[in-house]
Amino acid sequence: MVSDVGKQILAGLAETRRFFGQISVLVQTVDGMLGEAGWECVSTNKCTDITSHILRSQQWMPQSIYRFYRLADSEGAEVGKDIALFLGVLLGEEQPQIGFLEPWLTFGLHQFATGHSMQGIKYNEWIQPLENQHNPDGGFQSENLGNNPQENDGLVHYSVAAVTLFSIQNSEDLNSKVIAPLLKRFQNKVEEQEI
Repeated sequence: MVSDVGKQILAGLAETRRFFGQISVLVQTVDGMLGEAGWECVSTNKCTDITSHILRSQQWMPQSIYRFYRLADSEGAEVGKDIALFLGVLLGEEQPQIGFLEPWLTFGLHQFATGHSMQGIKYNEWIQPLENQHNPDGGFQSENLGNNPQENDGLVHYSVAAVTLFSIQNSEDLNSKVIAPLLKRFQNKVEEQEI
């Protein structure tokens, strides 16, 4: 006899697979939109830190999904080559954050000191839920970390924003709530550098 609980578990797992498929489409759409704007993904096809270790079952399912981008021609460009964009899908953590009640889509930029790159940054530090008092309303939270390249792995500035994942229902939402504000934030940062 088949148990109802067993059927519910299988149905839940199937729904989880569909959900991750939708996240994959969202991330690929972001890759395409930013690609059209001159950005390239530098994260390869890996997008999460999970494990199959028997003693770390809490990490069998991703807690966050990430992507990082740089200007496609940043090798030859002077302006903007020290800035990386990122996207994160936050799905929860072992220790829940105050105010984190549903998945978030985080996005922002990081600026590095001359001679540093995003290679030294730990990915999970870039996309953790924003400060407890931050709302996923699309508003940016920024911090200048100073110009000492020996600190913070060369990171000198970051701007981070978030929206709830389910506020993105189509590509128009994605463009108006994430891509356009992110590219505007980048442009503002570039204009600050030119002054």
